[in-house]
Amino acid sequence: TTTSTEYLEAKNKGATSNTTADISMDSWFRQVAGTLKFAHESSPSKQRHWSDDILEILPVTMLNWVGSEEREQHEKDAANGVNLKSYMEKGAITNWQLNTNELSFSHNGLAYTIEILAKGDHENDGNEDLLVTESYHYEGGSGRGYNLHIISKTIGNTVRQKSFY
Repeated sequence: TTTSTEYLEAKNKGATSNTTADISMDSWFRQVAGTLKFAHESSPSKQRHWSDDILEILPVTMLNWVGSEEREQHEKDAANGVNLKSYMEKGAITNWQLNTNELSFSHNGLAYTIEILAKGDHENDGNEDLLVTESYHYEGGSGRGYNLHIISKTIGNTVRQKSFY
């Protein structure tokens, strides 16, 4: 039996997930251990500044990319305020399904689900930050991946995404 602490220690020492079963278990541990770590490192927020459309306004840097040109385009678009909803409105994102704490969509052959896991002041600035999980899989394939991100707002209300553990 592996605890979340043992799991984190193994990952920090370079342990990897290579099989589909291992990758699926990795996603479970990331969600559980990541949420516990976020909660431990956060304090109650003094100011809530998120509107109900937070998942729609996440930066396009949340999307995977193939090749440096696509990565650079996502970074440029995000710097110019382009978000996931903008991509959906342009037709670059399809199958858009938005619920209270979850957004699902397709982009370039990948099916994504982004879910809010926790809220709190992680950046120690008094403002509410979000911990979100991003899961994706290839439509018609078996490749998949899972990421955790901290979402915060900078001065000027720009939404910022930072990978978390």
